[in-house]
Amino acid sequence: NQWTVVPQNPSTTCGRFQHTATLAPTTNTIYIIGGKCRRPSGVANGANMLEIHSYDTIQSSWLISQATTDNAQAIAPRAKHTTTLISGTNSFLIYGGEGADNPNVTIVSDYAYLYDFDKSVFTQLSLDSDVGAGPRTAHNAVAYKSYVMIMFGFNSQSEMLNDLRVLNATDLSALYWLGDSPPTDGSSVPRPGSNSSLSTGATAGIAVAAAVVGIGLTAALIYIVYRKRKQRKAFILEHTDPRRHPLGHDNPAYVLAGENDNDDAYPMNSTDVATTTAVDSIKPTETEEKTKPFGGS
Repeated sequence: NQWTVVPQNPSTTCGRFQHTATLAPTTNTIYIIGGKCRRPSGVANGANMLEIHSYDTIQSSWLISQATTDNAQAIAPRAKHTTTLISGTNSFLIYGGEGADNPNVTIVSDYAYLYDFDKSVFTQLSLDSDVGAGPRTAHNAVAYKSYVMIMFGFNSQSEMLNDLRVLNATDLSALYWLGDSPPTDGSSVPRPGSNSSLSTGATAGIAVAAAVVGIGLTAALIYIVYRKRKQRKAFILEHTDPRRHPLGHDNPAYVLAGENDNDDAYPMNSTDVATTTAVDSIKPTETEEKTKPFGGS
């Protein structure tokens, strides 16, 4: 495996970040949508959602195209959204995100779109937020067959979410959340042979995907706690281990060392100092030697 530097887009005037980059296998193209745009001056603002940057992975070339909306309405700039390819279609699901031009975290109100990358057209979706994922930002979106799972993230009150909602995208003209009743009007009839409920395989696939995400988050949390504890232990050791701190000038070791001119006079540690001082204190003085109580000259 080897990393290869991709040539920069010569037509771009700013650097994108907090955008999405999604591959469409049918066109071998990666589509860059939304995010923030940082100018050479350092100022960052919301990128134009209708300005689609695409990278051809076969030709190694860039293209900037201008998209449109089906209702001629503008799309609010956004960051921290998701762009998910719906299997078997030429459409991406653009979901959630927060206003890219607002310094405060404000979730966009037009939070759900379909983007047809063959026609370069955005179509705004009207989804039931009572039973569905609703507006959110910094979330995850995972596709499984004709379903898209929206999970986690933050809501408009900046509260962390721990739920998982499943969007049935079998019919792009009639998307709905599982648990909600599918549309019944003539233009929203599901495709023949489709089932509004999940099959056993689909249920198992969603359960596995949710379990994998849950295990990943749990492992990350355990690692963070372990690292914090390790750093705390290192901090305590750094400030309590006497071997990591030089002896002060008032310490007896420096007094004893001052009477000698060689380096060997320095005791190895404070225990040696205490032992040396204690031994010297019990040696008899010359006067004591001459006045022994039981005689002696």
